[in-house]
Amino acid sequence: MESMLIAHRIPFYVHNRGFGGLYPGMQVSLYNVQRVMVPAAYAEASIELFGVFREGHQESFVCAKLGVRDRLRGVLEVLLGGWAVPFRYRKFLPANDESDRP
Repeated sequence: MESMLIAHRIPFYVHNRGFGGLYPGMQVSLYNVQRVMVPAAYAEASIELFGVFREGHQESFVCAKLGVRDRLRGVLEVLLGGWAVPFRYRKFLPANDESDRP
């Protein structure tokens, strides 16, 4: 996307460019998702450029109810995986002062 914008001399800004690449994996909006932004004057030209990428994704997504097997897998991933909701494994103690040592 960036190469296409540069080639057509369209100014742009990538939100979360550096930070978004530090934490690959689960995408959390406004945390590690990278967004390409262009000025409003260039919006139509950008949409036309990126129309090629959007052609395959025009079909609507149909939500289906999850089966028992899929529900069980989701519960096991949350309980056993622990990656979806990070938490602290240990508490850090405050640093001891030098005056406490003999």
